[in-house]
Amino acid sequence: MELEYEQGVRNVVLTPHCREGMFEVSSEDRLEIYKDTVRVISQSFPDMNIYLGCEMYMTEKSLKLLDNPVNRMNGSMVVLMEFDYGVEFSLMLKFISSVLARNYKPIIAHAERYDCLKGGSHNLDKLKDMGCYIQVNADAVIGRNGFKTKFLVAGWLKEGKVDLVASDAHSVKGRTVRLKKAYDNICKRCGAEVAKQLFQTNASALFGRNK
Repeated sequence: MELEYEQGVRNVVLTPHCREGMFEVSSEDRLEIYKDTVRVISQSFPDMNIYLGCEMYMTEKSLKLLDNPVNRMNGSMVVLMEFDYGVEFSLMLKFISSVLARNYKPIIAHAERYDCLKGGSHNLDKLKDMGCYIQVNADAVIGRNGFKTKFLVAGWLKEGKVDLVASDAHSVKGRTVRLKKAYDNICKRCGAEVAKQLFQTNASALFGRNK
């Protein structure tokens, strides 16, 4: 958490994976680990707010798991949806429609990774029209995932199609926190107001918070 703090972050949503056959930690264990994590972090960073979310890999079974608030973002009606990178767009739409039918608000996690969203903006526009929020990773913004991905995301940003930028941090090395660099990049390209919306305002509005 030291890296986040140094980069100006004061609100963090932890998003442990939930995926059948791969990441199947019980909701009880996740809650217990979350409480222990908050207790430890608060000792060094008392002004850091830590929330519990979930990155849900979408299957027929996972739709039923959404009834449990632990499998949503901070217990809200927001669902962080992950798919296979090669998912057919029709299947993506099917799951999104099922989530919307349950009155949840879908966020498409790391949208830049899905092949079906890379061939122009038509499919992305359809998701936006349906009510999806589009999230991209900080590393994609700054080019650590390759030039093609950086170019793709830069176009989305310019066209105002991105709603959220996340760290996708998994460790202190490799997939680590580079939010400040991504924030500065977007400030330079799109302006400070857009950067504030993508890193703060939109997330606060989604979770019903005022700060």
